[in-house]
Amino acid sequence: MKKGIITVLCIISSMMMHSNVYAQKYKYRKVSKELLQMQSCDIESEAAAMITNKTGLWEINYKESDGYRAELTQQIQVKIFNAEAEYISNVEIFYYSPSSSKSQVKISSIKGRTYNLDHNKIIETKLLDENITYEQYDDYFKKATFLMPNVQSGSVIEYEYMLISDFYENIDDWYIQEDIPVIYNKFTTKIPAYFTYQMSVFGPFTPTSDKSSTLAKSIEYKIRDEGTGYLGTQVASRTYDINYAQRTIVHENIPAFKSEPYAANANDFKGRITHQLISVAYPNAPIQTFAETYEEINSELLQSETFGKKISDGKFIDKLISFGNRDTHLEKATKIHQYFLENVSFNGLNSYTTTKTGDKLFADGKGDVGEINLNYIAALNHVGIPSVPVILSTRGNGTLHPVLPDYSQFNYVVALSQVDGNDVLSDATTSMPFGNLPVKCLQDKGWVISKNNPRWINLKQNNIGKQIVQTDITQSENNFLYSTKINKLGYFAFEDIININSHGDEDYLYSIDVENDLVLDSLYIADMTDELLKLKQIQKKEIINQDLIYVKPFVHLPFQNNPFKEKVRQTNVDFPFAMEYKYVANIKILDGYEYETPANLNAVMQDNDLILKYSSSYLPTIKTLNIVADFKILQTEFLPADYEKLKISMELMINKLHEPVILRKK
Repeated sequence: MKKGIITVLCIISSMMMHSNVYAQKYKYRKVSKELLQMQSCDIESEAAAMITNKTGLWEINYKESDGYRAELTQQIQVKIFNAEAEYISNVEIFYYSPSSSKSQVKISSIKGRTYNLDHNKIIETKLLDENITYEQYDDYFKKATFLMPNVQSGSVIEYEYMLISDFYENIDDWYIQEDIPVIYNKFTTKIPAYFTYQMSVFGPFTPTSDKSSTLAKSIEYKIRDEGTGYLGTQVASRTYDINYAQRTIVHENIPAFKSEPYAANANDFKGRITHQLISVAYPNAPIQTFAETYEEINSELLQSETFGKKISDGKFIDKLISFGNRDTHLEKATKIHQYFLENVSFNGLNSYTTTKTGDKLFADGKGDVGEINLNYIAALNHVGIPSVPVILSTRGNGTLHPVLPDYSQFNYVVALSQVDGNDVLSDATTSMPFGNLPVKCLQDKGWVISKNNPRWINLKQNNIGKQIVQTDITQSENNFLYSTKINKLGYFAFEDIININSHGDEDYLYSIDVENDLVLDSLYIADMTDELLKLKQIQKKEIINQDLIYVKPFVHLPFQNNPFKEKVRQTNVDFPFAMEYKYVANIKILDGYEYETPANLNAVMQDNDLILKYSSSYLPTIKTLNIVADFKILQTEFLPADYEKLKISMELMINKLHEPVILRKK
């Protein structure tokens, strides 16, 4: 996320283009009766609302007192069709203003209006200043919040604001699409000739208009002349003409972005306009370059008082933990990890730097990610376990650029340690077992900050979740009895165990879905360790027709339906970890019945990315039908080009797992 603004209206990309129906029909501050009377969006009739006009002006301006600063002026007009979209009237604007920095982003000039039609008369209701609240949201962001007045189905709302930023090196991405249709979108930049940015436009949309021009602006500055004799200091005002590069890009009739399952970083695939500052060349001054490499960021962070200096300051751990002379590195690391978990609470805030010492952290008893994990790394290093930080972007925060880093992309730090000859990733903010990262950190890669070996590292590192479900199915006169053992291992166990420890057994068991056509008799936790959870369950199913019975062999299947339904996919399919499921059903066949089982199947998607092995056999000595299915998703990321194969394979395999066994009376 770049420094600056994040609004609740997030603009996104699509694979379709529509005809130019509304070209500039809707203008800010010009709300017509026709718009207020409009019942649906022409480009998407199902839409609950549409953005009729969204305009942004981003420019760099100079003031004698402040130097160069970035200013963003934004205006938004939204037509609300029904109550489903009234949430849009609750506006939150987040803007980067770290509490520890003198440099800030300031918000000003918030104005808003709601328009309604009453007896064929347009009624305008203004947003009042006293209904706007401001708060320091966390250590890095402030938030402005307001609720647009008198919003109802049919309303049109408008609001505008200005952000003034000391961080001219970062222009926030300008998104071309929203999660509701966008009829008109215009983005203008005005950049002094001294500044060179790399501008990129992502997404499939062709602009309606893309115009560039040069304009001259005058800036005023003062020259001080200390002078001599009776004249003293003289101050003279001067003006200087600077050429500005202006570019305006317009997009129209952009359909709503459709959310897709297993899309960890959907923003990466949205149509957007990005800017990366390359250099600044003031007259008669050396050129300043800004497009850093990861190696340069590595060096800067190692020298930073709030990062690299912290990871060698771990003496505090000597006062907190005692180690045995024969403790292995694994035993020491596990003790330190557990001590942090038990004595420091995570406050829920992501970061990757800290000003806190270890002593201060434990005195406070709480901290954010940077405060906890950098001191945790320092403690590991102090006891002789070589450990370095890995900086990353969490799932949903975006994918790190492979070549051009940006400090604001990173929002998290974890530890990479050499433990008994193995690379081990760990995080002391979560109660995951040592050597496992929380799911939010399971991106494709993070950057290792190291003096000797800075590099990319795969954060998923063969992480896997396993589930084994064995069900014994017996038939009585009127019911089938399902006696099921469920074993969860790895990532399937971790989150459930955290849930149990946080909320208790009862809440966890209540959250487990019961099969639609079965009646729950009992469910309990049979055993639980750090990495294993065992459940036992008994369910019943009433037999309606004794002559022809359809028996569901498997319960607790991972997918009731294929999650991939769209014809095309815009984003990567991104599973956080590999998944393995094993299902065993033992169905007791009563005398007087014959059975029909689904056909055996051995299905494999390319390169063993997706596997289903399904087989059945009858054991006559115990009159039992045994059915076994192994279902594996071993590849965690699929590109849009592979989506059709994935969709078809998932459909085949999910349907197979749901096929019933048929019992007939002879």
